[in-house]
Amino acid sequence: MEIRDLRSKKTNVDFKEHIFTEETFVCEEKKIYVYHLRHKNGSNNNYVKFTVNNNTTLVEGDRGNWIFNKCFHPHKNGYVSSQYWVEKLKTSSTQEAGKFSSKITKEIIKDNITDFNDIWGNRPDLKKWFCNLYDELDHLNEHEYVQLTYVENPYDLDAEDIPFGKELHYDLKVVFDVYNEMCNRLD
Repeated sequence: MEIRDLRSKKTNVDFKEHIFTEETFVCEEKKIYVYHLRHKNGSNNNYVKFTVNNNTTLVEGDRGNWIFNKCFHPHKNGYVSSQYWVEKLKTSSTQEAGKFSSKITKEIIKDNITDFNDIWGNRPDLKKWFCNLYDELDHLNEHEYVQLTYVENPYDLDAEDIPFGKELHYDLKVVFDVYNEMCNRLD
């Protein structure tokens, strides 16, 4: 379930031969931060650059261009929360991070039901809602599911708490792995 797994690698791309560098520039009294992960031989193979400024993160390189409506600076304890990043990608760009997957969503709902008391405590009405979502999902398209869970949500859950699985684009998964790799290299 890629959308919920925060720290695990999302692809099999190997960055061992890549060098991480960071730069800071000042432009019109505003700081611009640039983070690079580039192959040590200078090749652009899996090269990715993060430019962070003005509440925006621009990712460009071998895996395409992605614009996020949030500053994502690599840091020692950092990691990608896929669902949150996808939310920030969607609000800032017309690019799609991936497409709705009822299969992944069902797995997330099943995990919520299985570990319900650990996650949500003793809330039988909410558990019943999750069980109904699980049963209904096969009969809903993405728009109907969004209407039912986000718009008609009787429990006022945060967007991050609503099960919503996406099969992410492979290149975006690589971008997430690059960010996690940058964070892992910081002391």
